[in-house]
Amino acid sequence: MNNYKLSVKKYPVYKDSGVEWLGDVPEHWELKRLKDIIKNLESGVSVNAENMPAQNHLYGVLKTSCVNEYGFNPNENKAILPEEFTRVKCSPKKGRIIISRMNTPELVGASGYINEDYPNLFLPDRLWQTAFYRNSKLNSKWLSYLLLASSLKGVISCSATGSSPSMKNLAQEDFLRIEIPIPRLSEQELIADYLDTKTAQCDRKIDLLTQKATQYGKLKQSLINETVTRGLDKSVPMKDSGVEWIGDVPEHWEVVRNKQIFQERSILSSTGKETLLTVSHITGVTPRSEKNVNMFMAETMEGYKICHQGDLIINTMWAWMGALGTSKYFGICSPAYNVYMPVNNVPYDYRYFDYLYRTPNAIVEMTRNSKGIVSSRLRLYAKEFFQIETPLPPVSKQNAIADYLDKKTAQIDQIIQTINTQIEKLKELRKTLINDVVTGKIKV
Repeated sequence: MNNYKLSVKKYPVYKDSGVEWLGDVPEHWELKRLKDIIKNLESGVSVNAENMPAQNHLYGVLKTSCVNEYGFNPNENKAILPEEFTRVKCSPKKGRIIISRMNTPELVGASGYINEDYPNLFLPDRLWQTAFYRNSKLNSKWLSYLLLASSLKGVISCSATGSSPSMKNLAQEDFLRIEIPIPRLSEQELIADYLDTKTAQCDRKIDLLTQKATQYGKLKQSLINETVTRGLDKSVPMKDSGVEWIGDVPEHWEVVRNKQIFQERSILSSTGKETLLTVSHITGVTPRSEKNVNMFMAETMEGYKICHQGDLIINTMWAWMGALGTSKYFGICSPAYNVYMPVNNVPYDYRYFDYLYRTPNAIVEMTRNSKGIVSSRLRLYAKEFFQIETPLPPVSKQNAIADYLDKKTAQIDQIIQTINTQIEKLKELRKTLINDVVTGKIKV
């Protein structure tokens, strides 16, 4: 794949296609509409299903997400309820192409080639399946790559309609009237085989890099888990903390309940004009940008909770697993969050507690102490939070641990960012390769 741009070959002669999205094409290629090669578009029906994949060869209905920029993924399905079995129709068939007729503006028209028959899976009404004319000189794998071309996907997206900015619908008539370039059948087969090989190579590289990034992420989490409960000096004597989620801690560390470290900050904003903070277990507590404010935000933020730098902020609705952080700013946050400040004279480096409470063991412990009838509606009330036992190193150790983790995690984050940049470049190269080959910009 790295040699793609270094070995570009062109066709001998090009002509103006007369099609805006396409531009010049090889002189011997034909121009047809999709309706000239697609006889009709079949679709299924919407059925009630469980939010889990079908198992043991039971019936499953495909999710809209079964097609994306990489093609068709049959594992994206939901198990159909038994009482709905008689209503299903239209199973994916080998050699056909599945197309999303209703989706977000970015994904409407997403498609994927079907490599084998799936008699136990069925299409919903939001997905189409192509049926081709008999004896047509068509390689459907080639067409599936053409439908993945970024320039054609832009045309398809623009053809979709709908009043909702987040959901668009593609009419069959609009889709089938789109003009496309068609090479000879032998070229279609050559292009399909070439792209099968090249995209597989690229996908393998992406997969390996993704695994590498995941491993660095695990290394980072393991480093944090080890350091916040065991400290930096591995030679110091250890003791059993007596708390399951903490385990052993250095002998000179305290283990206390949160009520000895934190107290609630109950001051409310009288104007609602302070900087609005948002809580995320991934990014921490940061100012909220205007583009993030949506229809669910209150019209006025008067009465929102005041937060100071270093305050621990936790979403009381613990369905947002781990939605917590320590603020680096002065501002306000939603009443849905509890705001905790350190008790007077308690040795406190907020960075240490930020690392500590993001660990999986801490999140499990806080979830265990949450209250609610169902798991999706758990709440972590202040009373329960205050009863949780927590390691409390001397403040000098908190500072040292925080400094160490700031440095080490930043280094790991930089490595992960470099890997992710490589992944994005490969993804872009993959898209460009498909687009340029199927539109005749380069010759295989």
